[in-house]
Amino acid sequence: VNRIPHRVRGSVLVKHVSNIEKLLKTLMPSETFHALVVASPPGWAKSTTIDAAIQHLGLEHYAVGAYTTPLALYHALCDHPDKVIVLDDCAGLFSDARAMAILKAATWPSAGTSGGRRIAWSSTSDKVQQGETVFLGKIVLLTNVIPAGKEVQAFFSRTLLYRIRFTAPDVKELLLAAAKSERHFPDLAASAEVAEFMTSRLADECEADELSLRTLQMGYEVRAANPEDWRDLLS
Repeated sequence: VNRIPHRVRGSVLVKHVSNIEKLLKTLMPSETFHALVVASPPGWAKSTTIDAAIQHLGLEHYAVGAYTTPLALYHALCDHPDKVIVLDDCAGLFSDARAMAILKAATWPSAGTSGGRRIAWSSTSDKVQQGETVFLGKIVLLTNVIPAGKEVQAFFSRTLLYRIRFTAPDVKELLLAAAKSERHFPDLAASAEVAEFMTSRLADECEADELSLRTLQMGYEVRAANPEDWRDLLS
């Protein structure tokens, strides 16, 4: 539990980190699966959770940020063919035919490569550093949504898919635990008050979907700037 960022500790998240580590252990030696997709609602620290799991397992990895272009994805795979490539906030890639073609090629063994996966970029552009490579690594994709479509579903059929869902009790536990982080909330009495106010209003799953660590941070800052009427503003 100590490797999980204090801001997001809680029994429900400990369970998810443990499950993700188990799936990474499954992924790394697998000759069938070469990608892990982790999907969860926004604002729940997917990036830091995945980073904690990867660091704990000692995996060599390379992180690619949000809004990655297909060519940037291709170059990342070429430059780090033996590593775990982490694609953060990658939902945009699912709607790009070129990106999907690269992802599928990188996660499906190619003939004549002894289990490797050949990816290629056919272009005369001087921006393309090399025409093709054999990718031997693994891919971890983090996303808030899973789009529909045959191409996306075809890709998911080649992956390990882990969906993180939070019930109203889960959200309450996580927010109350996060409010105890001195690093993120210097005034712990204030953060606890905000967390109690937010979680006391949880009546159903729809309301739980509207809350996250980001809304707790927002509430904390609203309270600090508006000590008299922060409850009305936050409502």
